[in-house]
Amino acid sequence: MIETVMAVIHIDSIATISLERLLAIPISLLQIGGPIDKTGPIIFLIGALGLLFYILFGVILKNKMTSVGIDMSDNPNTGADAEFILLVGSETGGTRVFAKELMNQLANRGLKSYLADLNDYTEYPKAKYLMVLTSTYGEGDAPSSASRFLNRLQKIPQGQQINVSIVGLGSTDYADFCGYSERIFRALKEQSWADMPMPLYKVNDNNVEEFCEWIKALVNYYSLPLIASPALFSVKPKQLRTFVFIDRYFSEDEQLFRVRIKPDTNVNFTSGDLLSIYPADDNRERFYSVSRIGDAIELVVREFPGGLGSTFLKNTVLGNSVKARIMENPKFHFPDNKRPVIMIANGTGIAPFRGMINANRRVPVHLFYGSRQKDVYDNFLKQEMDYYLQSGKLSGQYLAFSRAEEKLYVTDLIRQQSGLVTQVLQDKGTIMICGSLAMQKDVLEEISLACQELLQVEIQTYLDSAQIVSDCY
Repeated sequence: MIETVMAVIHIDSIATISLERLLAIPISLLQIGGPIDKTGPIIFLIGALGLLFYILFGVILKNKMTSVGIDMSDNPNTGADAEFILLVGSETGGTRVFAKELMNQLANRGLKSYLADLNDYTEYPKAKYLMVLTSTYGEGDAPSSASRFLNRLQKIPQGQQINVSIVGLGSTDYADFCGYSERIFRALKEQSWADMPMPLYKVNDNNVEEFCEWIKALVNYYSLPLIASPALFSVKPKQLRTFVFIDRYFSEDEQLFRVRIKPDTNVNFTSGDLLSIYPADDNRERFYSVSRIGDAIELVVREFPGGLGSTFLKNTVLGNSVKARIMENPKFHFPDNKRPVIMIANGTGIAPFRGMINANRRVPVHLFYGSRQKDVYDNFLKQEMDYYLQSGKLSGQYLAFSRAEEKLYVTDLIRQQSGLVTQVLQDKGTIMICGSLAMQKDVLEEISLACQELLQVEIQTYLDSAQIVSDCY
């Protein structure tokens, strides 16, 4: 970010100096027919091209700066001037949709508001209200835009009393529902400057009605002129595209299936990114990790009885389409350092790894995969993985089936191959984990034991260096 800002300052300075020098040239020397009438037009041309380059570069740079995180151009005020501070922690962007609508309501009523990521928390000298909206990532972890907030909170106190309210967004499918918002709530409670008469509000699965309960509470506690209408907060992102269903393949028990879809226009994406769909015009997003095979997206899905997303993906007629969007997930892209990679997955967690292995050229890749039934694996994945082994795209494969005669789990595989696991870490390689949160927890515990016993190193070292990355649900 510092480099980006410095680039803006540098380019701006160059443009200013160029304009000053151009304006300093006597007009008579620039006129056609004057003493340098052949060079006058050239000077004008150079100046015009320079200004054009400056404008185009500025547009490109602005787009680059605002493509992730909060779009600062949306703010009508600065953090130093605003009375209402909205801080957001979001991994996929859904929480920002709520925050921007809230900011719009405040602005429409002439109230000075300011919207920023939690990571950008700082002093707000005129703030009267601090509103925190945050999702929770993984098992109670901070989303990427909020990972530094708690540390900054301890270092940056506010100089006046501020009314603080917090809403957490998450899913009750996870054991640590809204866990990160609970951590923030407790940390803010300890701040002497934070007045917190409101309890922590929690929202399941981006439920608009539940979110509006928090808005109603803001109205009741503080008499704020806000409208708690679900319709106002039900706006879908504008960047939705059309994706067409082109193929589908079922496992032997038909509980797992692969679905292949293609965008109707060019879309940049890679394996490990996320596809967000709105099934049956429902306003709640469903996220799926994608595999890129050629120019198409492939998902691996398990059908849940009554599950709107999985049922929609299973039953939609081939040739029909769905409105969806691709969200970059750079933390879970295949590493480009040419170091060895271990992929650990269970169930549908195999999805992004299929595309990564398919695109692999020379990197040693080892797959640890767990499933319930061997027959399902044989019918659903074996032929594909055998091809990858024969072609050298996959260096090794280790399988565990929990309902086979010899019951094995992924953690058993890691214990058996602890030497390989620790060697990859020593070689500066990467371990990637995708699948259920329960599996992730057990896997990390097993890797931790291996690191302590064989390397005398704590697993946190490899987590901090991003040699161990996860995308679990």
